[in-house]
Amino acid sequence: NNNRNLYYDMEIYVEQDTYKVHRFIIACFIPFLFHRLAKQSDNQLMKPIARIRLKNVPSIAIQNIVEYLYTGSMRPTEMNFEPVLETSIKCFMHDFADRWIDAFEAKLGAVVLQMLFRLRLAQKYQWKEYVKLLTEAIALDFENLLITDSFEKLTHEEIANFLRQDEINVESEVVLFLAAIKWLNANWIERKKFAVFLMQQIRFEFMTEMELFACLNPPILNEIIEIDSVKMMIADALL
Repeated sequence: NNNRNLYYDMEIYVEQDTYKVHRFIIACFIPFLFHRLAKQSDNQLMKPIARIRLKNVPSIAIQNIVEYLYTGSMRPTEMNFEPVLETSIKCFMHDFADRWIDAFEAKLGAVVLQMLFRLRLAQKYQWKEYVKLLTEAIALDFENLLITDSFEKLTHEEIANFLRQDEINVESEVVLFLAAIKWLNANWIERKKFAVFLMQQIRFEFMTEMELFACLNPPILNEIIEIDSVKMMIADALL
C-alpha cells in the first residue's frame, strides 16, 4: 500500500524483506512486538522510525499478518497456513490464530473435512484429548468422509485409526472392508504393504455369511484375496 509506506514510523525486518508499518497499529494487535517496543530505550522510541528485526520467523507469515491488520483480508493456502498460524501463536495473536483457522476451514467445504483438518492440527500440536474427540466424531461421519476426494489421500495410520473405532457410523462392517480396498486400490503398488495391517482392523466376525462370501469376491482389487493371510481372516469368520 503506497499511502501506508509514505507515512510509516516503523520497519520490521524479516529474512530479506522489510515491512513498513505504524507503531500504534502493531502495538495494538501484535502483543509480542508491543513488548519488544516497550523494551526500547527512550532515545530509540524518539526516533522517527523504529526498527525491529525478527529471527526464526518466515517472511510470508509477517506479510499475511500485516495484510490482515491493514485490509482485514485473510488468504490462507496449503502453503502458507502453518507458517502463519505458528507465527501468530508465537506472537500471542490468539484471536488472529482462531480466525486464520476458521478462514482455512471455510475453504474445505464439507464438515467432515473440516474435522479432519482440525484432527491433523491437533495431532501436530499433541492436543491428545482433542485428537480423541475428533477421531470419534469423524468415525461417526465416516460414510461422508468415504465419498470425498480426500479419502484416498489419507495416510495408512489415519485410515486404520478410523477403521478400528468401536463406534463407527456405517450400515455394516462390510462397508469398512470396501473402504479399505478402495484406499488400497488408489495406489496398490505403493500401498500393498499395508494390506494385511488394514484388514486386521476389519471385524469380519461381525459380518453375515453372505457379506463374507462377498468379501471373497470384491468388486475391485481382487489381488487382496490372493494374500493368504487375508483369505484366512475371512475363512476363519465363516467357521
